[in-house]
Amino acid sequence: MKVELWGTFSVRDHLRDRPFVAEVLLYDRLMIPRPTTLKEEEPGPGEEDEVTRWRRQGWQPERLRELLDILGEGDLAVELPWGKLVRKDWYDLYHGSGLEQIGARRTEVAESAKREVEMAKWAAPDQAPFVATGGLIASYVANEAQNDVARRVVALAKTPGVPIEPVIAYSSYTDFHGEQALQPAASPPPPEALRPYAMFGWEFFVPEDADKTDHALLRDAIKLASRPDFRETRQSFHGWLKQMHDGAVDPVTAREELLRMLEEYRSIVRGSGLRTAVRYAAKAAPVLAPLAGLLGAEVGMGVGIAAGGAALTVDWLVPKSKSDERVRPAALVYEATRFFGKK
Repeated sequence: MKVELWGTFSVRDHLRDRPFVAEVLLYDRLMIPRPTTLKEEEPGPGEEDEVTRWRRQGWQPERLRELLDILGEGDLAVELPWGKLVRKDWYDLYHGSGLEQIGARRTEVAESAKREVEMAKWAAPDQAPFVATGGLIASYVANEAQNDVARRVVALAKTPGVPIEPVIAYSSYTDFHGEQALQPAASPPPPEALRPYAMFGWEFFVPEDADKTDHALLRDAIKLASRPDFRETRQSFHGWLKQMHDGAVDPVTAREELLRMLEEYRSIVRGSGLRTAVRYAAKAAPVLAPLAGLLGAEVGMGVGIAAGGAALTVDWLVPKSKSDERVRPAALVYEATRFFGKK
């Protein structure tokens, strides 16, 4: 089974250090908002054009354009013109309008986006607008919010026959833990526990060279991420994770498949000739209770030891209370210092 993992980003994620270098290795597609051009949308009387507005906000649209052009060399970016209709959807989501205002059905990604915006307003008000941006775009990718422009760009970028899984992205375990109302559990949780979640953490290698510019490192990462064997291994790995969460795979078969994919991944990176640094990522999603016990006994520590210690780790989470026992979409924690160092 293969799955394309799509990451969604805000209007200012490109302002970080080494922008998108790690992300192109984690995701098959990066869906990134950008200002509309005058050809796409003319400003009304007394309105400023989008590029000017982005400059005024400090979002450096020229820097973004340079990065999008580089990402385009590997066909990895899905550009979403951030125009009036999309901004209206963002406004409705951010200000708590009903999901029907953005044409959304009450499904996991859209519901989760709405909840996370409300929690961010309370816990980190300065981050809430950008949480809304990523959540809205994830709803577009999941086809849970209806927008003609978004539907068109997603349809053009999809790989025929390969399912897409958008994820809610977190920059740290602390952010994930605070917003999702989950807590560590026994390994694996007892049968009487509330709905268990498995968090799979893994290591991956990112181009790193102090003598290279951000653009040069991004091109290195794109070259590696665009290799057919790398893309196939990544899609198979995310398909493996989805099967594990869905309970659709035998543990023995799962172990064999994982070891094969990890070895393929190591061989690809070793053969790239790039200087790299180790980074860590983790994905959390609900699992079926019968599978939870099998995972803890057959896949967790066993795979870690067989694959060299820290290749893959499994942590267990459960809702903090019965009132929190709602189904959450998958979440990806990236840029973590360690799998479960809670940094």
